[in-house]
Amino acid sequence: MIGRAVRLVLQNVGGARPGHEDRATLGHPGKFTYCLAENEAASPWAPLHVERGFAAGASCVTVCGSEAPHNVNDHGSSTPEAMLMALAGTAATTGSNNVYLGGEPLVILGPEHAQTLAGSGWSKANVKQRLWERVRVRLDRFSAENLARFATIDPARFAGQPPGTEVAWCPAPDDLMVIVAGGPGKHSSLVPTFGATRSVTLAIDESPPAAAGAADRDAHARTTRGRRSRSARVAEADYRGGRTTARPRERSAWSMASRRRSAARRSTEAPPSGRRS
Repeated sequence: MIGRAVRLVLQNVGGARPGHEDRATLGHPGKFTYCLAENEAASPWAPLHVERGFAAGASCVTVCGSEAPHNVNDHGSSTPEAMLMALAGTAATTGSNNVYLGGEPLVILGPEHAQTLAGSGWSKANVKQRLWERVRVRLDRFSAENLARFATIDPARFAGQPPGTEVAWCPAPDDLMVIVAGGPGKHSSLVPTFGATRSVTLAIDESPPAAAGAADRDAHARTTRGRRSRSARVAEADYRGGRTTARPRERSAWSMASRRRSAARRSTEAPPSGRRS
């Protein structure tokens, strides 16, 4: 629901129209809704917002520009080093934005995978460091055309380097975001991000809003009614007056359908005797 609400705001308030303000080539189902909660109860480590300086009991939200999740299926590994092979193998791709634009890739560990790592004494910082060291892409895996392009974007890493040079998934271990989410099962997800952007974590003010005065409520009601069509206002008046058990929108739709049926009957019936057609 939260992800869908955010998307509706982007479309209806921000005007994120495909092909205009929204210039994505393909997009992904996250355009419809994309939101998840950390499984703090099953996590062996502190959640992301605590890493970023917020109190443990604070309600926070983190926003980042993300690709769709990339599944990591590892039902066999029982040690951290073995699990890193699956995680790193999924992350080390030539088509990721992060590999040449930087940014903060998101690592979503399932609770069982997280327990395998933490059970061997690994902290979250250890996971970031070791994963960052393992996720490497050799330059000879890129096409010559892409290497030429990347050399203008990040010359320190791509310009004039031997073909066997390896580049990291992101600039530094602390650029990795690691969270624990989901339920039982030996699956995790990697979420590459847009690159060259930073995520933002903010606290949510959950205190109830101040009660509005009667004058404020009346003014809001008048403004709201003024924006609605006459048929909707009439339908609501009928509904509130007890003349129908249907909801206002249902009542309005029923009334229009009834008028259409009546008009159709009149057009097919023969005119009464003595009356010209």
